[in-house]
Amino acid sequence: MFLKIYFALLFSLYGIYFLKKIRYNKTTKAIEKLSINILKEEEKEMSTIHRRRAIMDILTNHQDVSIAELMEEFSVSSVTIRKDLAALEKKGLLTRSRGGAHLENPSHVLPFAYRNEMHSKEKLAIAKAALELIEDGDSIIFDSGTTIMAIAKQLSGFSNLTVITNSVPIASMLSTNNNISTSLVGGILLSDHMCLVGPDAEIYLENIEAKKLFLGCSGTRNSIGITTSSPFEANIKRQMIKCAKKVIAVMDSTKFETTSVHLVAKFEQLDCIITDGRMRNREIMKTLESFNIDTIYAD
Repeated sequence: MFLKIYFALLFSLYGIYFLKKIRYNKTTKAIEKLSINILKEEEKEMSTIHRRRAIMDILTNHQDVSIAELMEEFSVSSVTIRKDLAALEKKGLLTRSRGGAHLENPSHVLPFAYRNEMHSKEKLAIAKAALELIEDGDSIIFDSGTTIMAIAKQLSGFSNLTVITNSVPIASMLSTNNNISTSLVGGILLSDHMCLVGPDAEIYLENIEAKKLFLGCSGTRNSIGITTSSPFEANIKRQMIKCAKKVIAVMDSTKFETTSVHLVAKFEQLDCIITDGRMRNREIMKTLESFNIDTIYAD
């Protein structure tokens, strides 16, 4: 009798154990399946974000593009491309047309936050090359722009730097670094550029002298010089050039394939240009060589 009760209890315990194990395995598999699905959704979302940024890159350089071209470029269906174009149009970044899309105003500047995510690899390479030109104790003028922002992000290893800038996000970011004295010029805010411009900013810079200027641009004009889309930005950039002993222009290679309305400076006014290794414009490369401009191709 005692043995029967013992074995009955033993079998009951084993039954409970195996039942729990089965439930545990089912729960574990369900969690694993859910995790895989979440990862797939995240990958899909990131793929969509990267593709839409790439579409804007193409439009920035070529002003218009067809659905067929985008389907071939990204190996996706026309339905996917149409969804991308609809989403980008909703954000006011492009205008859809029959069979494609275009920029309504080619000189229109994309929002700073959006541009900040474009050509990120090239900007990082340019930033690392720019760091080689910076020394402890330097006085530096940082122009506004996303490539300049990439440089400013890498300054944590330097000490006793003085930075003057008209870029609101750059000044905000550097304000937490106790090894950098940061001055933000006054002026009128250009929201798309997130920078300060106008007479007050220019008057402030008239009394400034700095060792180095890191200068951005929106494009280039043939073999003449660098350009920007805003006359207000053009004015303050010219004033910055007057303030600096050494002028270093930083721009990814796509800037050599597009132009803007306002000429900022001729190439001969620049001491150095840092761009990425994709630069292929032989005409401009020869022009830079003829002016003995120190040109750095960052990888």
